[in-house]
Amino acid sequence: VEAGKMGFRWIRADTDLFRVRTIAVAGTERLTGAMVIEAAGLRIGDDILDLDMTALARKVESLPRVKSAEARRTLKREVFLKIVERRPQALVLLDSMHEVDDEGVVLPPDSLGGVADLTIIFGLDAVVPEYGQRIQAEGLMPALHLVQSLARPEVGLDAAVSEIRADRPDSLVMVMIQDGVPVRVGNGDIPPRRLTAFRAVFEDLTRKKIDSEYLDLRFAGQVIVKPRPETPEDPSGIGAAGSGKN
Repeated sequence: VEAGKMGFRWIRADTDLFRVRTIAVAGTERLTGAMVIEAAGLRIGDDILDLDMTALARKVESLPRVKSAEARRTLKREVFLKIVERRPQALVLLDSMHEVDDEGVVLPPDSLGGVADLTIIFGLDAVVPEYGQRIQAEGLMPALHLVQSLARPEVGLDAAVSEIRADRPDSLVMVMIQDGVPVRVGNGDIPPRRLTAFRAVFEDLTRKKIDSEYLDLRFAGQVIVKPRPETPEDPSGIGAAGSGKN
């Protein structure tokens, strides 16, 4: 038995039978495989039996753009790293523009440079955290939930909204790209069907070239439209358009 143990130790120390031969990475979008491998601290030739897969995954998760990671060995003397990246959900204006994911985590600039063309959330009273940390502000999560609702396939309004003012979490205001019209949305928890109805109303207003001072989505069953004072009232009665059921 002792001779067998000595032989096994010799094989591990003096041959490559238990050495890492390849390192594979899956799930990268803005990161590169090299960045992930470097964060894990892996090298070709490492003793594969000495590697702690859980510890490797935690190291990779230290990257600000990584939401989760897993690591495993394969029979081919390969270490396989699979990651899920944090995806930019919105831009938050604090001292400057910052990309955040759906959890409000600040993302660092990627290798492509610049920031994504996303809805801007502004008006937050918050300190800028380190990359990979969450912005602590009451209005942020309601605004992010609204951004997610706007991007739902049946709603399709994400490209039509330029900004969301979130200084008060119960009184969010989204600003439309078209003419900068403000839309009052309360806490932003609006059913998709009401958002879809709002889209139809807003498209109708645009088509008829009716200027609005503001719109209001806080009331179930209707979209309130306040025309600009200099604009004549629309005889069709669109000033208080029904949006269907809540």
